[in-house]
Amino acid sequence: MPQLGPLDISVVIVNFNGAAFIMECLDALFNSRLTYTYEVILVDNASTDRSFEVMEPYLHRMTIIKNTENTGFAFANNQGFKVAKGKYLFLLNTDAVVSPDAIQLMMDEHERFPDIGAIAPKLLNGDGSLQCPGSSFGHFRFKRNRRCTVPFIAGAAVLIRKSMMDAMNGMDENLFFYNDDVDMSRYLRIHRHPIVYFPQAHVVHYGGLSTNYRKVGSLIEGYRGGIYLAYKHYGCIAGLVYRLILLLILIPSILTKAIYGIWNATEKALFFGYLEVFRITLINDIYLERVKPKGGEV
Repeated sequence: MPQLGPLDISVVIVNFNGAAFIMECLDALFNSRLTYTYEVILVDNASTDRSFEVMEPYLHRMTIIKNTENTGFAFANNQGFKVAKGKYLFLLNTDAVVSPDAIQLMMDEHERFPDIGAIAPKLLNGDGSLQCPGSSFGHFRFKRNRRCTVPFIAGAAVLIRKSMMDAMNGMDENLFFYNDDVDMSRYLRIHRHPIVYFPQAHVVHYGGLSTNYRKVGSLIEGYRGGIYLAYKHYGCIAGLVYRLILLLILIPSILTKAIYGIWNATEKALFFGYLEVFRITLINDIYLERVKPKGGEV
């Protein structure tokens, strides 16, 4: 049960039209076997589905922050971090379901090794198969059955000290959808904080909600964020090269979607999505309106 007073863990969940998954997420979370004290902070990004109706049994056990617009994943997480009282933050997606002892195991490990930068569990697909984040070249790391350090972890379920997140100044709010885990992993590597994969803890991650915005919107923002991070972490030359390569890759995708879009509404939506990505890439429109730098600098 959550308790008042000093807390060990602040669980931060960002919800956007997650009614299809959120109840299973919360059921598992509140039935976790935990000896640590915790709170649950849920930030809702102006959901228009049945999320609050579905969550009603748990609303009194959570701190709720309601946004009047979809502010994006990073911005909403930062809202949660600002009110968090725990020594640790546990970042949990609405479509992620923790096993009963997952959080306990990760907390025990982090407490034993305080130099850890962040720790993530083994992620499983809905059918129980292994889910390997990142590039296919690095998948071998996530097939291990023992604790190991990795260069990247997915953001679906991450345990990190609040002091570490504070040192990062929270999540980069120019990342609307996706890439926040890429950015966090990069920061931890640069500052030599070990990123730990802990397969003894299991979390089922269904991965991706079935709304039109998540399909097309995440496509657009995923590419925008990727270009932005190329400039942020590797400089102007790398960013420019990345954009040139991306433009060449996008052309066949646009042509293919244009053809199939004549008969298929989903393909038509993706066609316009890829067109928007092409526009963003061509003119380097990589900043969200609220965080655009002054003077036009990159």
